[in-house]
Amino acid sequence: MSNIAGFPYCDIQFDKKGRIFRDAEVDTLLEMVDQQAITDLVFLSHGWKNDIADATGLYSELIGNIGAVLES
Repeated sequence: MSNIAGFPYCDIQFDKKGRIFRDAEVDTLLEMVDQQAITDLVFLSHGWKNDIADATGLYSELIGNIGAVLES
């Protein structure tokens, strides 16, 4: 589990056929939801025209902007 702008997040990777790549990533997400009593969950998905680093950068900016709006 990681954190962006004060929000916990987990990466879950899928293969080209849409199957979960690593079951442990789903387990991490489920543990996080259970342990932190999360009531709202947002899923973001990137396509094939960028890589994980690109997606992380885009989502970090988006989530940072959401955090800034929530604080105001």
